[in-house]
Amino acid sequence: MEKDIIPQQDLTTSIDGQPSTVSLRNYQEWGTNQAGKVDGDPDALFACLEATHIKARKTVAENDQLQQNRKTQLQNQIVIFEQKKEDLDNKINSVQSKLDHEERKIEALKSEINDWALRPEEMLKKIGKEAYDKLTFRISGVILLLLTAYLFIFYISASYSAIFRVFTPEDTAIVNSIFDTQALYKAYSESITTLLFVLLFTAILLGLAFAVGWLIRKRQKLILAVVVFITLALDFLIAYQIVDGLYYIKRAGSFQEMPEMTVGMALSEVNFWLILFLGFVVSIMLSLIYYAFAEEYEKRNAVTYGIKKRQEKIEKHKDECKRIKDKLQELETQKKSVVAKIKNRQYELSGIIIKVSDIKEHIGDFFTGWVSFLKNAGKEKDIEECKKIKEDFIANLENNALFYTNVSN
Repeated sequence: MEKDIIPQQDLTTSIDGQPSTVSLRNYQEWGTNQAGKVDGDPDALFACLEATHIKARKTVAENDQLQQNRKTQLQNQIVIFEQKKEDLDNKINSVQSKLDHEERKIEALKSEINDWALRPEEMLKKIGKEAYDKLTFRISGVILLLLTAYLFIFYISASYSAIFRVFTPEDTAIVNSIFDTQALYKAYSESITTLLFVLLFTAILLGLAFAVGWLIRKRQKLILAVVVFITLALDFLIAYQIVDGLYYIKRAGSFQEMPEMTVGMALSEVNFWLILFLGFVVSIMLSLIYYAFAEEYEKRNAVTYGIKKRQEKIEKHKDECKRIKDKLQELETQKKSVVAKIKNRQYELSGIIIKVSDIKEHIGDFFTGWVSFLKNAGKEKDIEECKKIKEDFIANLENNALFYTNVSN
């Protein structure tokens, strides 16, 4: 930046207000002149610097070309910032539209969840499924639990009685022969192998019962027929073994000769059919109840699944909304910064534009003249003290720059 020429009336006025008899051309000469008037006294330097500060402000303020150039620069900056603000407004509107779109998706999904919860039958029909029957689902569930518990107890007792139990004359009653409340304990007492066999045999029979229900649902007719036959065969063997054991006790205690038990004789026994009913028929009932329960559960699960999937989608949309909101906040912060800069530039345009760097430059020239005098006068020892006073003055000027109208660093 070129040095500004101070008006002649300023250059011919000393710090004490008295007219100067020397015509000075710039601040450096003025610094030398003022130092000469006070013999370079460091105590007088601060007052000289303050006078220079005031005169420098006036110099910059009266420089019309400089002021016009600076205002033109500010106007150009305002145009750039306004364009940037417009770009940010467009981005904010675009991001806001995305946020609104995501929020509408969330509201739509919430509405669908509400429909699934309040009108499951209607929603199931929309996806091509029958509505589930709450009453059938609950009743079949309770019956399924009861039948499973019953068959577990029945097959534990019946399998132990049919394979491992030694019947006594006291076991002639069919109920006593089938239901043995101590079957597990007796099996355990005999051996771990006996216990495991009884448990695994029971698990197989229960598994077959549930397999029948599953195969009915899958409409696997051939495999279903095979599994039903295997179930019937196992139940048949259990019933035959129990009836044969009871018949053996009866035969052993008879005074008349009795033939050995045959399948034909077993089929004529009421107890045989009773045991078969308590096992095989109830097992088939369990399969059918399981089929009914599974059908209703699948329908009910479709409702639960429909709600769950929409809740998962809502969470994803919420995450996206958070990301968009963070971006929106970032753009808003940038916009506030740009708007603040525009207001600051507009404020600077309203008055005289004076920069601290202007004042520092003129004070620097002034001090150069002051030091020149000290060197010529043989007072080099005062240079460092004067330099410290000048640096403190400049630092104070920079710290208080906000108190000056339209002054920027």
